Amino acid sequence: MPSPLILMKDGRDEPPLFITHGLGGYAGELEMLIEQFGSRRPVYCLQWRGLDGSEEPDNDFHEMARYFADAIVTACPGGPYLLAGLSIGGLPMLEVARILLGHGKQVALLALMDAYPHSKYWPLSSKFDVTWARIKWKVRQTTELPLRESVPFAYGFMSKFVRRFLSRLRGVEIIHTEDNDVSAELKKLRLAAVAAYFQYRPRYYPGKIVFLSARVRTVFPNNPRNVWRRLTPELEILSLPCHHVAMIREEAKLAAQALELAIRKAVEGCRRNEQPRTQAQGSYPLESSAIL
Repeated sequence: MPSPLILMKDGRDEPPLFITHGLGGYAGELEMLIEQFGSRRPVYCLQWRGLDGSEEPDNDFHEMARYFADAIVTACPGGPYLLAGLSIGGLPMLEVARILLGHGKQVALLALMDAYPHSKYWPLSSKFDVTWARIKWKVRQTTELPLRESVPFAYGFMSKFVRRFLSRLRGVEIIHTEDNDVSAELKKLRLAAVAAYFQYRPRYYPGKIVFLSARVRTVFPNNPRNVWRRLTPELEILSLPCHHVAMIREEAKLAAQALELAIRKAVEGCRRNEQPRTQAQGSYPLESSAIL
């Protein structure tokens, strides 16, 4: 079985950072972010299965997490571990962290970069905020169009809105793919990831989560704390003045600086031989879950 690990940046500092990409589906989407790291720390990207067509892609984040955890421990048996995940890639990395803790390993850092579970696990206030924000955005777009274009634009938006609303009432998901310009393997990988995302139920993580939050909202809640506060005993939010995609593109330097700050604090904590929070919270069962 091929390893998911891709060395994206070499270095001498320990421990290395293990990070995975988002729905883009390939490690290269993190290249601009990783180029901005100023430290000499090695950075490994975890590539999801299926990109080269030699394996079936994972449609279950727990399976993906076990695949990742095995590779991480093989590469770095002793720990401590620095883990990060972009967007929905943060969800399998959350499960990786739970697996490592379950085997007595030390997780020094779990950083989620604008990562959210499916909206069916959001509190009602977050669902309302996002729905209302999208409606206002579409209304603003409509008013900026000529009349002959605004009517069909508004009709198309309302039709999609109603279809999506009804589909979620039935417990299914409408999957939109605009991947005509990508390989069949990548399209299949993305579809499998969306299926995994829809069926994944977040579970309690008995350690600290550092959350890198894009301040310019598009389809995510205004306050990530409302979504994550019941899933962790401690949530540190690092707010970035950009939108979601810009975190790995034009504002990659900001995101890299925030991530390096979190890494530095985590590593310094380990060097001071502090009792890690992930072990101090041992009264929480790893298999517990929370309904938001």
